[in-house]
Amino acid sequence: MIPLIFPSKSPMLPAFNINLFDVTLDLEITKQLAEVVIAEENNIINGVKSLEKDDDPTWLTGKLWSYNFLDFDYPCITHFNNFIFDNYKSYMNVIGVDCSKPVYIQCWANILKNNGRIIKPHNHANAHCGAPYEYSYVSGNISIVVENTSTFFTHPLFKDLVIDIPNKTGELIMFPSFITHGSSENKSENPRITIAFDIITEEVYNMVDNHNFRLLTER
Repeated sequence: MIPLIFPSKSPMLPAFNINLFDVTLDLEITKQLAEVVIAEENNIINGVKSLEKDDDPTWLTGKLWSYNFLDFDYPCITHFNNFIFDNYKSYMNVIGVDCSKPVYIQCWANILKNNGRIIKPHNHANAHCGAPYEYSYVSGNISIVVENTSTFFTHPLFKDLVIDIPNKTGELIMFPSFITHGSSENKSENPRITIAFDIITEEVYNMVDNHNFRLLTER
């Protein structure tokens, strides 16, 4: 677990201690996932609509709601799906949350090239699907190809209070979806590749446009 600790020195300000779950994927599977992202990048760019009409059509992150990365038919993705499922249950067990009920997952790839672009501060409280904020659940991010980059997590109330966590190849971090986060700039000549996901409960699945969510279960 990685604790996000935001202390308080005021009786009027709550302190926050938020546990992030971290675990490392087998590096050979991580390498294979990188190959899948690179192989499928143009198929996603050319075959999938962006979220917003003014988005850069080559910006892979802008396609996130229009496909599910876990739908691709590769053995490493089956392994990755099961890795997420097993560690979702582990995370919930550690923090004392019932994980016996069905949950659903939406998953996508991100590529940051050396062009000054960053993933801006944002949260996944509505799971990118208009889910009611009060049902905010779990999100995750795994570093596939990273060189001297980090993911930053922001104080729930104050955007200027930030904790940077250096990216490590193969490291999966799961966190409460309401937490604001973003990325540093990639200054390497190699692309920064990550895979992210949102997990929602069955209650939310039945409320929203759920066409790209999949039941999270062992394959």
